Amino acid sequence: VPDFDKAAISWIAPEYLQHTKSSVWWLTAAVIWLAAIVAEALSGNWSMLLATVVFGIVYWYIHEHHPPRHTKVNLSELGVKIGHTSIPYADIETFWVIYDPPFTRRLFLRLKTGVFQELIIELESQNPQQIASFLERYIPERRGVKETLSDVLLRAFRL
Repeated sequence: VPDFDKAAISWIAPEYLQHTKSSVWWLTAAVIWLAAIVAEALSGNWSMLLATVVFGIVYWYIHEHHPPRHTKVNLSELGVKIGHTSIPYADIETFWVIYDPPFTRRLFLRLKTGVFQELIIELESQNPQQIASFLERYIPERRGVKETLSDVLLRAFRL
């Protein structure tokens, strides 16, 4: 009897990539953050000021106190299982792989429904051709997808 735990391919992946940040990075971010707060206060934009303060504090707190958890990823005959969440292939519209080491090694799943319709799974040291070849049996692959400008900028600024 096939089930989500009988994986044809399995690996451990972080929830997200967390870049290490130097003291220069933190100092630069703090100066920009404080400048934004001053500009918002001077312009009387109180709601944006509040959002900027909260964002800065939450970003720092998450980075310092909540490193990404590592989760088991299973690709089986029935679908994809990420941690305790099972996603049948019938619920996945398409997939694509963006593999450009050392910058990015990611599997993207576009879901048919849900609030978060695009799942990003870090491939770590997995063979991207093997992953694509396996998934193509069950769901279509979007070919030729490139990394978005926002992803490139997030990586460049180590966010």
